Amino acid sequence: MLFDFILILLSSFVTLRRFRLGLGSGIAATVFFLVLLPTEVRLPTPGALPELTAHRILLMLAAWQVFKNRENSGPISLPGVGLITVVAIIRGCSTLISISFLPALKDFLGFILETALFFLVIGKGLRTPETVRKVAWSAMWALVAVGVIATIEKYRGINLAAHFIPGMLDSGREVTATFRHRILLGYSLAMGFPLVLGLWTLASTKKQRYAANVGMLMLPAACYFANSRGAWAGMALAGTMMAVTGSKELRRRLALLGVLGVAVLILRPGVLDTINSRWEHTKSTDTLKGKSASYRLELWRVAYNHLSKSPERFVLGYGGHSTQEMDLAAEFQYGGNAGALGYTSWDSEYAVTLMQFGFAGFLAELFLYLFLAKKCFDAWRLAPRDIQPLIAGCGAAVAVYLWAMTNVAIFNPQLKFLFWTMVAIPLRSVYLRWTEDSSTAEAAPTEPDTPPLRTVVSF
Repeated sequence: MLFDFILILLSSFVTLRRFRLGLGSGIAATVFFLVLLPTEVRLPTPGALPELTAHRILLMLAAWQVFKNRENSGPISLPGVGLITVVAIIRGCSTLISISFLPALKDFLGFILETALFFLVIGKGLRTPETVRKVAWSAMWALVAVGVIATIEKYRGINLAAHFIPGMLDSGREVTATFRHRILLGYSLAMGFPLVLGLWTLASTKKQRYAANVGMLMLPAACYFANSRGAWAGMALAGTMMAVTGSKELRRRLALLGVLGVAVLILRPGVLDTINSRWEHTKSTDTLKGKSASYRLELWRVAYNHLSKSPERFVLGYGGHSTQEMDLAAEFQYGGNAGALGYTSWDSEYAVTLMQFGFAGFLAELFLYLFLAKKCFDAWRLAPRDIQPLIAGCGAAVAVYLWAMTNVAIFNPQLKFLFWTMVAIPLRSVYLRWTEDSSTAEAAPTEPDTPPLRTVVSF
């Protein structure tokens, strides 16, 4: 607990110091720590009170700094707030009929803090293009740091985070870095890959170019170390989207990375053997990997069967955290909660949402995600040419996260903070005034009610 206290104190001190330098610097520091720090960094709370994690402490400090800032007191245009409010209302109603009220209440309060409040804070903080760039770079630096920790864990067999932070699990067989599970680690790095590509095109200093080049090599390698088929597919998805939406220069860089990848496969044939083995095992229900894939499909059947037991469950589900409270292992052919395959959660965030919050909560969240994806696409389409790669990188990261939700439960808040950061950057970018040279971009003097036209803001 002493090390947790020191780490929380240090990160809070650094964040507050950065806020003194300016709102953008403070928001960037907040995002850095929210993406980097493990959720196990926390202070003990008595009884049934919600956990006082480092993330929540930093988020409340950031909210205090953002909302007290007089220069930041005006209204902002942030699409999606209304839909998040609808989702919150449905989750609140589901909490009232939950099979386990206190865990559901803590889950609901966690959603209000880590999703709704964070989205408002970062949305309100992204008022200038300079802040957008700072926040994007800070997220990238955090992921590079995670990649370094993962690489050391791979080759030295030591998880530096688990070595110092009490409560972190270190299996000794899997690479997890600062995350609770290797799959979540892999997805965070897959989300960071398109962000690095987008920032590489904006690098204006030698330090930034060096950092982007390191990130382009570090994140795919560390993602491979995570040994997650879904994350590998997410990395491929991100690279494909960046190749389609990126500039000719960016496609050349991706081609160079592809050549390096082929060279690794030739020089290290074990890498290709590992990838082929994972793919072959996935297609067969006689293997552990194949059974885990079939298990993810079974989640939907089990969820529907239980929701059909009563109208209120069908509409509002069983409440937050209910999938951890219900022992349904006997209902699965290929596994179940904490069964022989070692599952500790429902390995599909969409299926989790359906079971916990019913069809009302599932459809509301699905509509929210589709709305946000559409807004990210619109932001990329409207962005000036030199900013488009960054917006495309954020959009690709969002797509990776939405893919991840099909095959894993998102129980690490770092991944959620990264997602909402990648959402906020495109959504706010259309309300900012960029010059043709992004390095001299200026903030828009007013907040329009609708996204400005290209001709109005030099798009």
